[in-house]
Amino acid sequence: MNRKLITGWLLLVLGLAQAGGGVLLARAAAAQEAQLADPNLVRIHVIAHSDAPEEQALKLAVRDAVLDLLRPAVSGARSRAEAEARIRAVLPELERSARAVVAAWGMDHPVRAELGTYAFPGKGYDGLYLPAGRYRALRILIGDAAGANFWCLVYPSFCYTIREVRAPAVAAAAPAPPAASPASAEPGAPAAPAAASAPAAPAAPAERAVAGGPAACACECPQAGGGPEANLSRHPSAPVAAGARAG
Repeated sequence: MNRKLITGWLLLVLGLAQAGGGVLLARAAAAQEAQLADPNLVRIHVIAHSDAPEEQALKLAVRDAVLDLLRPAVSGARSRAEAEARIRAVLPELERSARAVVAAWGMDHPVRAELGTYAFPGKGYDGLYLPAGRYRALRILIGDAAGANFWCLVYPSFCYTIREVRAPAVAAAAPAPPAASPASAEPGAPAAPAAASAPAAPAAPAERAVAGGPAACACECPQAGGGPEANLSRHPSAPVAAGARAG
């Protein structure tokens, strides 16, 4: 009888301790969530090894490879938690793809892909303002991760992408007036010169078109010293084209 009573008390104590631990974990998670500047956003930062021109070009090549894999992975995610779960599922693939790009460029930098919570400064871009604070972010760190970095949002709207489109011609070539028929010409009259056809309108130059949701943003970010977390973003007046580098 005493053994049963003692066993019962032990089970009760263990149950209460487990429940208390669950409450503490839930409170810790809620506290971390409350510290986020915006709990509905997930950012991506691709941080270059250095600011050397070839390293910045490599960063953009890595960015393109990573975004090509990430876009279908997070497409259709209905919550930040779902988007993060999808990102975690492809983290090894993102890292392998980035390493393959680095190797193809003849460099041997290590590459890390990580998803976590990081501090960022306040940022405004194209009508969107992100206050300073801690955000959930995917980071792709190349080598020492001491150079300028590319950043944008991957949830709820995917990164702006820059593409070249050809605008339609502003006017079609004017048809040439019909030439006078030989039967209608007066005898002995000199032949009328053939009417010159109007020159075709020159093709309109290629124009920039931006694809992406209004909450997305993209910019090149100068490094502020102190490691990858100190890479500060500086927004340009327009989205950065693929292969371009702001400031």
